[in-house]
Amino acid sequence: MKKYIVKIVVLALVVTTLCCCFVSCGNKLGGTYICEDSAMYVSYKFSLFSDKLVMSVYDISFNGTYEIDDDKIYITIAEDRREHTYSKDGKTIYIDGKAYVKE
Repeated sequence: MKKYIVKIVVLALVVTTLCCCFVSCGNKLGGTYICEDSAMYVSYKFSLFSDKLVMSVYDISFNGTYEIDDDKIYITIAEDRREHTYSKDGKTIYIDGKAYVKE
């Protein structure tokens, strides 16, 4: 009986690990990225498990969605969908050439 329980626990851990790997492999961002330019305070908080984001400019927040397609990111806020250039290098993302570092 103990061997049966151990096998189930190990199987559950393997399945959980695989699920986490598949989620992290997609075109999703997770976490908060802050603009390196100190003259303006802009941040993006991306949800890893959905397409939601919160864009903050100073203390004003805007809820929206995002979609990444190769070197483009599409950000929709208040039904206004905009295309931006996008790239990622380690903990830094670049949107329209501006660097945003992960918090």
